[in-house]
Amino acid sequence: MAKAKKIEQVQDINEQGMPLTEEDRAAELEVIKEYEESTIELDASGRKKKVDIAHEQLEELGLKNTSQIIRYLDSQNFSRSAIANFTGKRYQHVRNVLVTPLKKG
Repeated sequence: MAKAKKIEQVQDINEQGMPLTEEDRAAELEVIKEYEESTIELDASGRKKKVDIAHEQLEELGLKNTSQIIRYLDSQNFSRSAIANFTGKRYQHVRNVLVTPLKKG
């Protein structure tokens, strides 16, 4: 209950436009961190189940084709099935991209 009361106090302060104390800011950051951790679903192997990256962010990173996007998302610890759902490709396509080494060229 103490945490819920602290959250209400921080919300009241934010609504009033008053500056937050260091203690209030720490409480707010703790609540945000707990929320983010609770919303990330992991599969049995500990990889993320859902891609929470916008296509625009991938374009900003300079990822030009599907295989680059697949490799990038894999490096960010997303599951193969999440990558397949996000890219609209079949699971087998995603797997093949990830197990095939890059060609030297």
